[in-house]
Amino acid sequence: MKAIRFINLLLLSSVLLTACDKKQEEKTVQMKVMRGDFKQVITESGELVTADTKTFVMPRFGRYWSSFKIIGMLDHGTEVQAGDSIVQFDPSAVKQFIVDRETALENEMAQLNNLLVNNEIEAKRLDAQKKQQEADFNMRKLRMASAEFETEKNRYISQLQFKQAEINYEKAKRNIEYAKVVAANNEKIQRIRVAQAESMVKMAYDVLPKLTIRTPISGIFQVASTRRGRGPMLKVGDEVRVGNSYGSVPDMTWMKVKTTINEVDRSKVYVGMPVIVRMDAMPELTFSAKVEKIGLLCRQYSNNDYRKVFDVTVKIDSSDLRLKPGMTASCQMIAKDLHDVLYIPNECLWREGKQYFVRVSNLLGQEDLAVKVVGRNSSHSVVEGDGLRQGQTLVPVELKQTEDAD
Repeated sequence: MKAIRFINLLLLSSVLLTACDKKQEEKTVQMKVMRGDFKQVITESGELVTADTKTFVMPRFGRYWSSFKIIGMLDHGTEVQAGDSIVQFDPSAVKQFIVDRETALENEMAQLNNLLVNNEIEAKRLDAQKKQQEADFNMRKLRMASAEFETEKNRYISQLQFKQAEINYEKAKRNIEYAKVVAANNEKIQRIRVAQAESMVKMAYDVLPKLTIRTPISGIFQVASTRRGRGPMLKVGDEVRVGNSYGSVPDMTWMKVKTTINEVDRSKVYVGMPVIVRMDAMPELTFSAKVEKIGLLCRQYSNNDYRKVFDVTVKIDSSDLRLKPGMTASCQMIAKDLHDVLYIPNECLWREGKQYFVRVSNLLGQEDLAVKVVGRNSSHSVVEGDGLRQGQTLVPVELKQTEDAD
């Protein structure tokens, strides 16, 4: 009985050893030197964003209004075309401002007209005064001439009277010149006040059409949130202060992918580099793209992930309305696209110092060959080396280590 059990154990052990040897042989046979096209790919995940997004921020319409109330707004997610109105702000404050400033303008115009009339009256009065002093001056001049044969006292009195008339006449002329300057300056100042009032009225009228917000691009209208994105979405009746966003319209025609690359891969990635993009939601579809922008600074990936990465923007070449912002995308950045090259599984490549080696099997046994690695991805490496040919059987590193140990 014991002999039978012993024989069964020997048979079982033999079967197991044969199966292991067969598996090792199959694995060895599968490891071949292959020839063909090879792509060295850097794969990173990212998020779809629109290539062009118009964000609407409340501008400053002068210094008279710091906020406006929303009295009309499209629903969040509404599809819009370029030129469509998306938000209407309450114009009542601007209209009241126009009424007040038009009243002020009328007052300034009335003051200007009064000033012009008063200046004209004053000019006529001064001109009459000048003519009167001129007549008195001419009369005193004649009287002084006729007093030549009178007594010395009378001649002296005539000279004094003539001198006084001359002074009055010159004073009257100067008063007219001074009055002209003052009148011109007062008129200039008043006209400036009128122009300022007109400018404010015009400015207010120019603001009115700007309170109807129209989108310059087509896309999907997105309502902004209150409290700088931390509160609920804005609604009709809410006040929007100057400098705050009240919505945006992303252009759904063209898409980009916001992603990152590890710092060790930075030297392999360049602007214009071809990329194959796949969506997690549509894995059967592929989209050709190119690297559009690479961040200049390296940063930590996240608060809980200490990897150092560079930000990368990938622009998709074609337009597809199935692509939506926020979708998760996988970017395969093609670092190398080689044709008709020899490549091997990474499991058959090892390194000693700065030199790479592979072990090949042939009719005479096994041989270690030094090779140069030209390109590499997650599964295969492109290699060059003397004695390396397509179809050669390779020994995986784990089997090599086992054989070397034996």
